[in-house]
Amino acid sequence: MNVTEELEAFLTATNHDARSLVRTALPEAQRTFSEDGLRAWLTGVKSLAQSGVGLGPLVSYLGTVPATAREVGEAQLPHLVSTTEKVALAAGNRSVDAMLICLPGLVRKLHDAEDFGLVLEIFADLAHTAPAAIEPLAERAGQLLDQLSAEGLRRWVLLGVQSHTQDAAAQASYFRLETTDARSVLRAAGEGTLFSDIERRMSLYLRALWGRDMALRPNQAPQPKKARRTSIVEGAIRLPQAFEAFPGVSGVPLYRAAAAHAAAHLQYSRAKFPLRELRPLQVALVGLIEDARVECLALREFPGLRSLWRQFHVAAPTFTMTAVTLMQRLARGLIDPDYRDDNPWVTKGRGMFRNCSTPGPRIR
Repeated sequence: MNVTEELEAFLTATNHDARSLVRTALPEAQRTFSEDGLRAWLTGVKSLAQSGVGLGPLVSYLGTVPATAREVGEAQLPHLVSTTEKVALAAGNRSVDAMLICLPGLVRKLHDAEDFGLVLEIFADLAHTAPAAIEPLAERAGQLLDQLSAEGLRRWVLLGVQSHTQDAAAQASYFRLETTDARSVLRAAGEGTLFSDIERRMSLYLRALWGRDMALRPNQAPQPKKARRTSIVEGAIRLPQAFEAFPGVSGVPLYRAAAAHAAAHLQYSRAKFPLRELRPLQVALVGLIEDARVECLALREFPGLRSLWRQFHVAAPTFTMTAVTLMQRLARGLIDPDYRDDNPWVTKGRGMFRNCSTPGPRIR
């Protein structure tokens, strides 16, 4: 059945009010989407029409999705439809309506489609962990993204969920920005720290740890927030010119954690791993394991580094099962012995790492 036949079959079977709404919105959808995109759009229409949440969310979906897709690309439609279904099922009509209404405004504040996908993951995870938080978050998401990156928003949300698991009222107040802790975490997350302000302090810190001088350099050019990475170039540790603060933690510990991690690579990494024949996902997994390996070796000499690194691992067991979220959960499992995660892949990865972890040579 092609998409036109599928659409006509749906319109014939659905009730009069929904049929009228869809027919009115159809011309814009046909102008906006390819045939595959139109089929994905129709999947969302059918899901909402049959979910029992009422006509309000369907009206919001029909009015906002084409505009949103024009900004981020129709490749994001299946993810958007899946998230809409999860929120509708878990949280009801007010929450899904609030989420859909906020999306067109959010896309103008995001860096790219990948950031948009991360925002959808945040809403999908809340549908599983804290559905009552979806509506207040949607109402304030634009304000939050004025101060946070998409990744910063994810961390802020995780801290709110984890801090108020036993108190639904306190959790709702957190997401409405009514509590002191919600505002202070947000304020801290919006304050950056400059490399020039901490360069000397970081040099002394690394010398105290490793007993030798390590070259620290700023990255050559300012980077977009999502690309702010630490690297090692010709034996020098290159740090971002600025770090946005991690929610709940100032930028100084973030610089310290990044510098100590890079120094651990200089101490313990051996020959470069041959990556040419590997796929991007395999490269990412190799990098994750090597990161965990050098940190494990560093912790044998400096156990106190665990608390420094662990605070930046905020992944938690969630309903969303993507490669990125699973690797984030494994990374936390490899640094945090108290972390509990029943996912078989994460459990297997932790077991294999414990069984294979060996000291290896120390490189000076």
